[in-house]
Amino acid sequence: MGNRAVVTVKGSSTGVYLHWNGGKESVNGFLRAAKDLGVRAPSGDTSYFYARFIQIVGNFFAGALSVGVDSLDNLDTDNGDNGTFIVDSNFKIIEHRHSRSREYDQAYEDNVYKMAMEANESIFRRKSE
Repeated sequence: MGNRAVVTVKGSSTGVYLHWNGGKESVNGFLRAAKDLGVRAPSGDTSYFYARFIQIVGNFFAGALSVGVDSLDNLDTDNGDNGTFIVDSNFKIIEHRHSRSREYDQAYEDNVYKMAMEANESIFRRKSE
């Protein structure tokens, strides 16, 4: 059991699997962190976006579990939890497939963003400053 989701870029056949923290609040928090940390835009160069997005999420979780990447054909996009989020070039969720409707918690998103920034800021800022 988890709180699963798949995150993909519009027009891409690749997806990022989140076993935990797959709710819309967490995905938005991760996307905000990616944008603020200077990750390349999702539509500009999807391979770099996916690599750095996965790094941000992996650093948030720590350890060696909870995040994966694969072809959308191989991922459980209708996973019984949060389904699939489609992201645009501005790091925004533009579509949510197979969603389970529930109330949105902005404070939770803000907390995930803060924790993702804390886990990643020193790593991402090291090279750019």
